[in-house]
Amino acid sequence: MEFGLSQEQGLLQDSIARFVKDQVSLETVRAVAEDPNLDQSVWTGLSELGLAGLIIPETHGGVGLGLLDAVVVAETLGYHITPGPFLSTAIMRQRS
Repeated sequence: MEFGLSQEQGLLQDSIARFVKDQVSLETVRAVAEDPNLDQSVWTGLSELGLAGLIIPETHGGVGLGLLDAVVVAETLGYHITPGPFLSTAIMRQRS
């Protein structure tokens, strides 16, 4: 039994990390810390990668991945100190 990321999860992790390294500088993180309204460009870029609909089924316009994939993304974003509403918009669901 293997307890590691699947090849797809590794690719997801790499693509998110590459985006963050290329698009989210430390200056951007500091600017967002000062004014949270500035995080729109970062979140727009992450949304274009499909993160906003990560766990939404494909039949409803999402990516259709699972919670483990969402954990991989959340960990990668946290590691790179990425500002944005990933957890509150892409993961948390309201109880009915």
